[in-house]
Amino acid sequence: MQMEIKARLFFGNLLSLGTSSGASKHCMCIHTRYRFPLHSWISLLIPSKNDAVIIPCEISGFSEIDGLHDTMSLEILNPPEEYLELVKSF
Repeated sequence: MQMEIKARLFFGNLLSLGTSSGASKHCMCIHTRYRFPLHSWISLLIPSKNDAVIIPCEISGFSEIDGLHDTMSLEILNPPEEYLELVKSF
């Protein structure tokens, strides 16, 4: 499902900003300038109606768009209810 959401990605002490290009109940694609290690677990922070939602994810793949940006495929691990409601709203 096409949806654009600004997100923050946390990998240990590292922070990266990204924008989603598509999402479903168990998967999301994020455009970002950084490439984290494949199969790493990260925390994705996205805005919701009332606050922000922290979503646990595993990096499942990459595709290169240009020399500066990559798209990371993320598998959503145990999607929170707020995330599922957000996906339904698009």
